Amino acid sequence: AKALAERMARSEMMCKQMTKAGAFNLREERKKLDRKILKEAKAKEMREVELDRRKREMTQMKKKNIMETNKKMTEEKKRREREEEEAEAKEFASQCRREKEALLAEEEAQRLKKAETQKECSNVLKKQIEELKRQQAMYDMTSVERSINKDVSF
Repeated sequence: AKALAERMARSEMMCKQMTKAGAFNLREERKKLDRKILKEAKAKEMREVELDRRKREMTQMKKKNIMETNKKMTEEKKRREREEEEAEAKEFASQCRREKEALLAEEEAQRLKKAETQKECSNVLKKQIEELKRQQAMYDMTSVERSINKDVSF
């Protein structure tokens, strides 16, 4: 009976040790599992942080590209407007030049016409003066000269 009690005590002690050992292993496995979960959570968080960083970087790059595109478009628009203004200015200058040339040609034609008219008037006046001189010369003749020149026409 004493031997049985000792065996039973040893058996219980082994059971307790085994239970403790099992519980210890269970605790170790739980700790390993907790560490694994924490490690995975940390890795997931790092991936999310990296993803957020990349998204911000992409957004900044897109903003920069948009700003550069807008700047180029604005510069192109200004260049086209400047070219259009220059073309309009050249066309206006050309039109003014043509109008000036036409006006000068018209003035020259009027001047020539006026000069021609003055020349004609001058010729008519010369003829009138000559006629007046001739008539005056006829009146200035003496009666003898008139009788001699009666057949001559002036």
